[in-house]
Amino acid sequence: MVIAGGLLSTFILLSASVATLQGWLQELGVVKPELVEGIRPRSLGIYQFVVAFVAFALLYRFMPRRRPPIKATLAGALFAAVLWQIASHVLTAIIRHAAGTQSFYGDLTGIVIFSMWCFIGAEMLLLGAHFAVAWEHVFIAARGVDEDDGLIGWPSRPDLMED
Repeated sequence: MVIAGGLLSTFILLSASVATLQGWLQELGVVKPELVEGIRPRSLGIYQFVVAFVAFALLYRFMPRRRPPIKATLAGALFAAVLWQIASHVLTAIIRHAAGTQSFYGDLTGIVIFSMWCFIGAEMLLLGAHFAVAWEHVFIAARGVDEDDGLIGWPSRPDLMED
């Protein structure tokens, strides 16, 4: 969990630093405001996708007790990063729509939206991990039963079981 918190903090800090750097470059006159406004929407989406992909890949590679194969890790990270991008657009639309309910729910609107964001983030993490395990299962199952049985954490041979 410490690693997940560290990755989330890094993601937030990097996002803030990119926005700050673009602002400084614009103030110094290094880049024109039109250029920043034209590039920011496209580059921000790519940047968020890459950072999410790397974060999910690191989580899926180093969090489990057993190191999964790199292909399964990358497949799960790609799946989760794509879902993360889709979910972020959906959540943005929900937040825009929820702005009208601010007068009805008051300060609870922020709490509900934050809870929804936490739930959606956890779902993306778990769906990507499940996809990585399914990916590994499909390709290991093609190699043989012994390796497939070991996939779920139980050794395929009883003499390998620990007491």
